Amino acid sequence: MTLAEAVRRALKKGKVSQTELGRRWGTSPQVVNNKLRLNQWSGAELMQVASLAEGKLAMIYPDGEQLLIDPPEEKPEDA
Repeated sequence: MTLAEAVRRALKKGKVSQTELGRRWGTSPQVVNNKLRLNQWSGAELMQVASLAEGKLAMIYPDGEQLLIDPPEEKPEDA
């Protein structure tokens, strides 16, 4: 599965459109579409997309070890 396919599946699973994701990030749907087309995602963005469907980003190794990556704590807007 490609990164773009995984992101699209996470959006579908979380019932979030590309337009809605752009709105949540304060950007346009075109920016989200470009990220999908060009596969240009930061780790933080991938964690946010995974969390839309209550998922987590992980690194899985051949020996079966899984490292689940938690999203950074959100800072209060007053900080």
